[in-house]
Amino acid sequence: LISQGDDGQECFVLLSGEVSVTVDGTEVAVLGDGAVFGELALIDPAPRDATVTTLSPVEVLVISAQRFAPLLDEVPQLARQIMVGLARRLREADQDQPLS
Repeated sequence: LISQGDDGQECFVLLSGEVSVTVDGTEVAVLGDGAVFGELALIDPAPRDATVTTLSPVEVLVISAQRFAPLLDEVPQLARQIMVGLARRLREADQDQPLS
């Protein structure tokens, strides 16, 4: 679904199934129903920082860059879910590499 290093023009909501998230070939997460991924490329336009591959048949909702900001206004729960996910990733990254 996503390859590390590629430019991102969309994010995904995993409606059903499971995906594996890998960074530099190492699995860092397995995501299931309701997970949002790929959103970093829409918030901060930089190359994708992870590869996401399917572990089972999946159904995803693809949200384009043009639709992303208006959708956050229309569906505040999505914005909250994205913020919670980003906070979780920041916390995990801080545990791996504490700031000094």
